[in-house]
Amino acid sequence: MASIGEEWEVSEDTFKDTEALVCQIYGKRCQSVDVLRYGIHCAKGGKVDPEALPSCESSLRLHVTRANYQAAIWRRAIVPLPVIPSPGGHGWEVDNISNVVEFVWLGSKSAPDEVLELLSCTCKRACTVDNCCCLKAGLKCTDMCSVQCENMVTDDGVQYENEDSDSEDVED
Repeated sequence: MASIGEEWEVSEDTFKDTEALVCQIYGKRCQSVDVLRYGIHCAKGGKVDPEALPSCESSLRLHVTRANYQAAIWRRAIVPLPVIPSPGGHGWEVDNISNVVEFVWLGSKSAPDEVLELLSCTCKRACTVDNCCCLKAGLKCTDMCSVQCENMVTDDGVQYENEDSDSEDVED
């Protein structure tokens, strides 16, 4: 790991060494955080808080890429006028119009489409970001959800009206 920040890109060897270190931190001798996550999940009978699991491989790769980028800047701190590339592609996303830099949290989908389609909320009245697992995951509600809400989309792409809504068209 002594090579972190020497180059702007993380070598595959450096990433694999970091991944092995994360596995050791969790007390396991394996080379894959995804295998480690699965092992912890199974050992706890599926009853494990997500916060207790190590990052998946795609998220860890983004964390290591961000750390490498920051270390590369620090390594060049005494160089007059260092050439520093944009953080875009180094674990961040840059909106060039608004000059906003945001984290990229996942390098892949959170789950296969087949699993995401099975996600359903148990909201009692209306879905809100606070109570709806579909909204929290950035998904539309499905027919499997407990209520039809504004977040639901039919197969033809038409959104449902919220049935709990009391608003009516008022004529002047």
